[in-house]
Amino acid sequence: MLLFLYSGFIGTALAYWAMSMVNKSLPALTTSLGTTATPIIGIVSAALLLGEPVDLSLALAAALIVGGIALSTLAGRAVARMRSGCCQRPHPQRPAQARTGAEQDAGNRDEGRQR
Repeated sequence: MLLFLYSGFIGTALAYWAMSMVNKSLPALTTSLGTTATPIIGIVSAALLLGEPVDLSLALAAALIVGGIALSTLAGRAVARMRSGCCQRPHPQRPAQARTGAEQDAGNRDEGRQR
């Protein structure tokens, strides 16, 4: 009974509190990738500490998890680079006659401010 209470309080309450503190201080992508890596830690810990065999299915699952984390990390960096403007091509201006009425009005207002 004592182990049940320990497991419920420490294992659950403390884990939720720790995760909420991590979520406050790190971006969501980082915390989700860390949560995704939890099975990898379990596989490695069981193999090292308990001598559990790592068969082909576990190795394949671990490779898929690591591949997913790598893909998410690379995609997140690419999105950040795109948002920073380092990879954007300048858009050519459309000729004045091709602009819509709203765009012409906005352009006229901008020209008036520059004078």
